[in-house]
Amino acid sequence: MYKLTDEGKKYLEQGLPEKRLADALAKGPISMAEAQKMEDFSVAMQWAKRNGWIEIRDGRLRLAMKPGKLELQDALASVAKTGEAGAFNLQMLLSRNLAEEEREDLVKKARQYLGREIANIPPELIKTGLWREAKLKKYNVAVAGKKIYPGKKHHYAAFLDHVKQKLAFLGFEEMRGPIVETEFWNMDALFMPQHGWEYQYDVQRAHRHILRTQGTVLSAKTLASRPRIPGKYFSVARCFRHDVIDATHLADFFQVEGIILDEGLNLRHLIGMLRMFGKEFANAEQIKVTPSYFPFTEPSASLYAKHPDMGWIELGGAGMFRQEMLEPLGINVPVVAWGLGIDRIGMFNMGIKDIRDLFSTDLNYLRSMEVTY
Repeated sequence: MYKLTDEGKKYLEQGLPEKRLADALAKGPISMAEAQKMEDFSVAMQWAKRNGWIEIRDGRLRLAMKPGKLELQDALASVAKTGEAGAFNLQMLLSRNLAEEEREDLVKKARQYLGREIANIPPELIKTGLWREAKLKKYNVAVAGKKIYPGKKHHYAAFLDHVKQKLAFLGFEEMRGPIVETEFWNMDALFMPQHGWEYQYDVQRAHRHILRTQGTVLSAKTLASRPRIPGKYFSVARCFRHDVIDATHLADFFQVEGIILDEGLNLRHLIGMLRMFGKEFANAEQIKVTPSYFPFTEPSASLYAKHPDMGWIELGGAGMFRQEMLEPLGINVPVVAWGLGIDRIGMFNMGIKDIRDLFSTDLNYLRSMEVTY
C-alpha cells in the first residue's frame, strides 16, 4: 500500500506544476522573469520541457504543444483513495517523491528478514532502520569473487590493426582490393605463367575469376594506376591457397604486402626493411635473409626468424620487381616489394605455437589471451 507525500497531496489539490505552467502559457507567451515568480517553477519547467509542451523563443516561454489527459494526475487521486495505482504511474510518483510506501507495510516486510542470516540487505531493512537488528552473513574478503570478462577486441584483430597503424605512421598508404580477382592480375601481370613455360597464352583463362592467392596482386594494380614517385604503399590482404593445414600453414591466411618506389633503390634497402619487420613486428631476436626465387622479382629473398619453441620459420618473400613486370605497367624506377605471412609474425609477437590459435573460437582461450594494443 502507498500514500501521498506532502508534496503529492499539494499537487493533488492544486494540479501538477507542469500542467499549471502549460495552462498559463495557453493564454499567451510569458517572459522568463515573470514565469520565475510562479510557484514550483523549476519543477514545472523541468517536466514541461521533458514532455515537449513548451519552448523558449526570444527570451519568452511559449506553449509548443497543448497537454492531453494527464494520467499522473489521476494516479495521485488513485493513491489517495485506494493506496494503489498503475505500475508505470506509481513508479513515476515514487521517483518524483510524490508517493511513498506505508510505514506499517515497510516494517512488516522488513521484519520477515529478522531472525535469519541474510547475505544481501533489502531496501525495506534500510528504509526502516531494522538492518541494525538483522543477522548479516559474514563476508570473507580473502575469497576471490566471480570473475568478470569484459568485452575486448579479438587478440589477432588487434594485432592486425596495430600493424596497419604502425605502417601508416611510417608514411605508407594502404592498398585495397577485392578478394576475388581475375587470373590476369593475380598471375599474368606478375610475370607468372598460366600453366608452364613455352605455353600458348589463353585470353579466356586470364579473365577467369579466382580467390586471390597473394597480396602482390594489389601491388600490381597500384603500380598500374600511376602511383606517386617516390611512394610507399602497403596492404594487409586476406589470401587463399590450396595448402596442407598444420601449425604454420593455413588455406585462408593474411599477408602484409608492401612496395616502395624511388630512384636509386636496391637490395640493401630491401634487406633493411625485412630486418625491421622481423624486429618491430615479430619481436624476433634471431633473423636471417636468404636468397630465393619468385617469378616477378630479381634478385629475390626470403625472411626467416627463429621461434623460441619451433625453430626457424619462413616469414615470407621479397625482392626487386623485375623490369619485365614494371615496364608494361608504366613504371621506370626501381621498386622493392615484400609479401610476408603476417599470421606467422603474429605467432611470434603473441608467443603462439600453432597458427590456428590466431583464429580460435574457443571462448575460454579467447578470454585468456591478453590484448596489448
